[in-house]
Parts: sequence; C-alpha cells; structure tokens
Amino acid sequence: MANFCSNCGTKHNGASFCPNCGSSQASSTAGQPSVNNATSGGYASGGSNSNQLAMWAHLGGLLAYFFGGTLIGWVPPLIIRGSATAQRDPYVREQATEALNFQLQWLIIDAALAVLTVITCGIGGLLYIPAVILVLIFGIMASIATASGQSYRYQMLFIKFVK
Repeated sequence: MANFCSNCGTKHNGASFCPNCGSSQASSTAGQPSVNNATSGGYASGGSNSNQLAMWAHLGGLLAYFFGGTLIGWVPPLIIRGSATAQRDPYVREQATEALNFQLQWLIIDAALAVLTVITCGIGGLLYIPAVILVLIFGIMASIATASGQSYRYQMLFIKFVK
C-alpha cells in the first residue's frame, strides 16, 4: 500500500523520510497535505520550520516597515514567498502571500497619506498615527498566530494583489 507524505503529498511507499521534501514520515497517514479548515480555511503547518518561516514572513515585513521605512515592508515576504521552502510547503507560501498582500496594501495607503499630507499642508499627517498602530497590531497578531502553526488572515486586507 502506497503512503503519501503528510507535508508535501509525495508518494513514498512507507519510507521513513519523504524523498521530495525530506520530512520525517514516522507518524504519516495516507493522503494528501492536510487542509486546516478550523483556522480560516488555510493549509496546515508542515512543522516547526514551516512555522518559523511563516512567522518571519509576517515579522520580517513588520520590521522592514518600521526600520527600513514604509517603502520596503513588502521585501521580506516576497523573498520568503520565492524561497524553495515556500515552493514545496503550501502553508509557508500561503502565509508569505498574505503578508506580501498586506504590506503592498499599506505601501499604497502610506503613499495616499503622503499626498493627503501635502494637500492639507501637514494636517493629514496625523492619519499616520492610526495607520502605524494598525500595521503594528496586525503584524504582531499574524506573527504570533503563525509561530504556533495557525493560518492568519488580515482583517483589513481589502485587495489581494498577489494570488
């Protein structure tokens, strides 16, 4: 009877480790990668490495947003989304895509706030305060959720730029 990797779904015929992704198959059950419908319909985590990489997609975007200026918050999620791990782990890819979409949205919002600030001779700049607070809160919530293996969906994500 053929067994399938619980991480990537590759057929491994009872091997101890998956020939495709290398994950341990000691407690493998037959079937495809599990979908975790209990946590917002996303993919289930593939283990602690997946959790850490997904967490860094969110946390890296948050750190880049604050320390690199609001212009580069999208770079860490993009790098993680393009990594080899994200290509074979649907959980990491899903969370990196979610973080990338969130950071791209806030890049556009920040650009609009900059224009508004110029038009209103600086008064519109007061809107940066709640914007920064929202990015901070949602980024921390996403990092905590993915560190424990849960899928996270940003509540204030209006447009999905990347699928």
